[in-house]
Amino acid sequence: MSEIKNLSKLKYLINKSQKEDLEEKASWYRTNKNISFKVLNIVDDIPLVSIRQGYNDAESYLTIKELVDCTKELFLKTASLEVHVRPLPSQVKKESK
Repeated sequence: MSEIKNLSKLKYLINKSQKEDLEEKASWYRTNKNISFKVLNIVDDIPLVSIRQGYNDAESYLTIKELVDCTKELFLKTASLEVHVRPLPSQVKKESK
């Protein structure tokens, strides 16, 4: 199973080594920050990627800006790809006080 949903949509934009690096780094984000990525579509060779952070035991959550920045950095540094990012609302339910 791919760490990045719909990563196969990038098959003409990245090579096998870049794909493996993306998977490895995305796995780290999922394991340590409960962050998931999904390639939504590609327009003019620029992927649109969604990012979502779920609950994590440390309750350390990134801001929307940090989520966008980490996604752009992941794809740019790992696969030399500029991406558009769509942060999705967290599924974390906050307890009322």
